[in-house]
Amino acid sequence: PDRHARGKPLPTIPGRVPSAREPIVGCAFAGRCPKARRVCGSKRPAFTAVGRSRVSCHIYDPQSGWLADGEATEFAAMQ
Repeated sequence: PDRHARGKPLPTIPGRVPSAREPIVGCAFAGRCPKARRVCGSKRPAFTAVGRSRVSCHIYDPQSGWLADGEATEFAAMQ
């Protein structure tokens, strides 16, 4: 959230939100991510340092800053 945007609606992520009553298995965004793979629903991805940020995604390639399917990510610009 942007502290200068007080009172404005927060952006949403389409899809299914995980239950707060059950532990999350796999990636918390698997039910909402259009790039999710089978592994995303069963195994939690490890964190990778990218500049001053961290990425936690099965399809992110830290060597190139690209997704496994060849699409650039916003994190590629941070490297």
